[in-house]
Formats: sequence, structure tokens, C-alpha cells
Amino acid sequence: MLRANFKAVKAGTTLMMVLMTFLLSGCFPSYYNYHEPITEKTVVKPEQGIVVARIIDAGRGFPPFNQLTINPENVQQSDKIKPDRLLSMVEEVDGVAIFASAIKPGNYAMNDISAYLISGDYSYWRGVPIDAQFGTFTVKPGEVTDLGTLIYYPKPKEDKFMHSVVRIPTENLEQLLARFFPFYKFDPSKVNTWLDDQRDDERFELYANIVQNPVVFSGPVTAPDGALYFLAKLGAIVRRNTFGEWELDAVDTNYQLNSVAESNNGDLVVAGPEGVLYVKPQGDEWHDISFDLPVNVLKVYFSPKGELDILVADEYQLQVLRTSGNLTSPNWTEVNNYTYTDKWKVSAETAGDKKNRKAKYITGAYVFDEGGRDLLAVSYANRRGRSGDTEIYQVDLSSWNILAGPLETKWEVTFQAGAVKLALEKLGFWSGNWRRDYFKYDPKTQDWYEMTTEIFKCGEKIVRPDFVCDIEGKKTNGDWINFKSTPWFKNDLEGVGIVTLSDVDFWTGKRSSETLILYTEDGGRVWLDSGNKIPKPYCTDIVGEVKDKIVLYCNGATGDFYESSDMGKTWKHVRQQGNF
Repeated sequence: MLRANFKAVKAGTTLMMVLMTFLLSGCFPSYYNYHEPITEKTVVKPEQGIVVARIIDAGRGFPPFNQLTINPENVQQSDKIKPDRLLSMVEEVDGVAIFASAIKPGNYAMNDISAYLISGDYSYWRGVPIDAQFGTFTVKPGEVTDLGTLIYYPKPKEDKFMHSVVRIPTENLEQLLARFFPFYKFDPSKVNTWLDDQRDDERFELYANIVQNPVVFSGPVTAPDGALYFLAKLGAIVRRNTFGEWELDAVDTNYQLNSVAESNNGDLVVAGPEGVLYVKPQGDEWHDISFDLPVNVLKVYFSPKGELDILVADEYQLQVLRTSGNLTSPNWTEVNNYTYTDKWKVSAETAGDKKNRKAKYITGAYVFDEGGRDLLAVSYANRRGRSGDTEIYQVDLSSWNILAGPLETKWEVTFQAGAVKLALEKLGFWSGNWRRDYFKYDPKTQDWYEMTTEIFKCGEKIVRPDFVCDIEGKKTNGDWINFKSTPWFKNDLEGVGIVTLSDVDFWTGKRSSETLILYTEDGGRVWLDSGNKIPKPYCTDIVGEVKDKIVLYCNGATGDFYESSDMGKTWKHVRQQGNF
């Protein structure tokens, strides 16, 4: 499988113990000057300058890059001269790491970007070195040095990948200072950047190739004609048309797009963080209708009447906005509004007791169907960029009036899985996060039943639950499974699911794993080994929206897509990762 420079270390009771582990192993060198991001309490010395940058991870993004190391030009002259390591803001903003630290004047070069994260009982670290050709820059007293946007891209190469970091100019990056560090006053006319090395054309070519070869996708979203849209980072849009052909498009943003919608007339809209909103009328080019305010456009929808509806999060507030007529010059009208403290502005039910409610950040919103009801899920958290909880409401999509809620629903979301509809059960307090329970809709009974997530083995062979194991000293035993992605069904009974089974040798402690394609002939009540194999060990994501064949992609690893018309016996490589 694809490998990265990634380490996990069991954490102790304090952060210092974790840091000591890294120090002793050499993974966390002690010879850095660490620089926290500036705050209102930071005393910036007259001889210091401010270095500003942001990092966008075009890969999976875990753990998030939160450290940026720069070398003074004389770092090799003395052991007393240390590299400077800038630390990002605590929270990522829309998947972007933001840096702004006070640094002493001088000439510098980039050394590396790295990530360090504590999660539960483990700490994680990964680092990417920067070569000398990346360029140099100068920090001047009392001035801002803008390093622009740094993009990390894991370029696939056979069964591994190469670390790539490219820098691109970002216009008006001082706006980033104004938004996240408004207390810091500076002269916009005195903003420095990289020293010119005549290599910007080469960098732009690399950047263009990265945009055209995404490795991480969200979606897909189905168009009225059955085409599929996959959204990628850096504004890339991959489309599978109704003939199974693949097309690539893009809009001008470096963010991961949040949502896409196509009207019955063929008008196309995409949206993302920082107010990103683009419309492409049928037969026309893309038009930028983005918001000037730094809002997060979470979802876009077209009503049956052709009205464009968008869900926009502005920190503590979720707005539902609508426009009709000329999409390239929208006239937005608010049709509903939500905050955690006051709930919905237009609702058939009262919000209930508002005492002791504290404002929470809006982190997400989406619509799904449950038994003919349209449900609107709103996610929120105590802090920006953190996970939290979700409230679910029944909504009238023609008016966005709230009909009922918040509801105690069993499902987190429902979705298409080939010829059938599945649902994911909401995780409870005791659920953990290692195994999800899938439920399948039975059109005959018009009810949901739980698919099994257990297989049975006789020795190493997967067998039926009632199988009598005849191996001496062995008996049939169960083993829990966790599907790598949504299962897929050819019809109401026949389906496949991809799982990875792990084992640890009792004597050597060596861990082994095997990825299998399981099949079911009874709607997911019993799973057996099909004997078929996936085309690549890291390609395990099934596109449930396609009903006539299995479409498989390698999300987070490569931009390759595969198709199978015989339940995984053979695979056709239908979209290939570019080689650049």
C-alpha cells in the first residue's frame, strides 16, 4: 500500500512525556526556536518582522500540517544558531493551516513542513523536507513577509508516493492578517515576499498538474441526467457522464469544494469555503459570484422551479438563501436562519427552553431522505474546526420551513448503494468509532433491517454461520468486520462489500492483513468470500450511485477509477492518474 513518513507513538499522561519520547528517538529535535502565532498579548519587538503563510494539504490531511520550519542563512556557521519553527493557529480554518509569527530580521530559506497531533492515547507526526530550490526570502524589521500559499501533494509512484510541496503567489494575503489577526496593524505597502529566482513558470506548471490530478475526492453528486460529479481539492471537478466517460473541470480556488448542483436546464453551481461560489449557465463559462465575506457555503441546491438555494455558515449562524432569474447576478433573499441558541427563524415548532445555551460554531449542514421525509441535518461544535454534535429537522424544501424537530432519528444519513438504499445508524455513546452498523431498506415490508457485520470462519475459510467445522481442534467462530466503504448491490439480494481482515501472530507479534471482496446472496444477512480481488490494494471506495456496475476509486491514494461488470471478477481501468 502507499506509505508516508508517518509515525504513531503511545502517549502518556502528559504532553511532556510525549515530547521526551520524540526527543530521545530523534523525531522531534530540540534545536529549534519555536514561535507561537501572534495574539493580542504578543509583544512584537521593533526589530522583528511578521512572517505569514498558509498550508493547504492536497492529500488526506491527517495529521494536519501545523509546523513550518525556516533556516537563517547562517544556520551552518554555529551550533548556537537554530532553525526557526513557526506554529500554526490551534484550529485549522476550512482545512487550511494559518501561520503568523514574529521573526527576527534576516535572509531565510524553507526547511520543512510538519505535523504533530495528539489524539486519544496516541500522538502522530509526519514531516516533509523542502529542497534548496524552493527559494529564499527576507524578513525586515516592522514589515510583513508574505510566503503565499504552500500546497502539499502526495504524488503517487507505483506502490509509494513522493512528497511534493509547491508555492504559489496569493494576492492580498494581508487580508488573512486582517481577518484572523485584526489587532495587528501594519503598512500594506510594506509587504515582502519571496526573492525572485525566475522559476515561477515552472512552479505554476507543477501547480497546474497537481490540480489536474487530484487524489482526494468528495461526493459524488448525481445530476438530473444521471451524470456524477466528484469534487476535489484546489477547485477541481471530475465528471462521469452518462456514457461512462470522464471529464475534468476546475474553478479558481485553492480550497476543497463543498458542494455541486446541476439544474434541470443544465446550469451548474459549485461552492466552498471563504465564500466561494461559481455558476456555469448551460453553454456558458464559469462566472464568479462569490461572497466578499469569509463565509462557508456548505451546500447548493436547485429547486424544481429552478431557484438556486444555498446553505451558508457564518461562524455561529446558518442562513438559507435563495435567488432566481439571472444566476450570474444573484439577488439573494434569506428564507430561513438558524443558530444553536435561537434555533430556526421559520419553524412550525417552538425552539423550547433557551436558558443556558451557549453559541456554537456551525460546522456542516446537509439534506437526506428518510422514508419520504426530507431531513435537514445541522452540525455544530464548541470551537471552530472541531467535531461536535448534530441536530436533525424535517424540512419543506420548497420553502425551507422547518416542519418538526429537532428529531430523535435512528439514522445519521441514508444513501444509494447500487440497486438498494442503505442507512448508517447514528453513533451512540457506547458505539465507539471502529465499526458502523448498516441498515438496508426492504421495499416489500417498507421497513429497515440491520445487515450483519460479522463473518464466520472454520480455520482460515469463511463459512456460513450454521457450518459444522470438521477441522480437528477447530470450531466455527465469528469475527466482526468493518466495510472499507459502502457495500454495493446488483439487486435486492446480491451484493458485495470490501473488508480488510487483520491478524497478529501470537509468537512473533507480526501483524498481517488481507483485503477481501465479500458477497451476499440474501441482502446482507450472510457474507462469504467471493474469491475476487480489488485491482489495487489501496482502491477500496465504491461509488454507490452507479447501479449497473461497480465503480471503484482510490480516494486519498491516486486519481484512478476502475469498473467491474461481473461483481469484481475482472476490472477495467477507466480513469488513470496522470504521470508528471
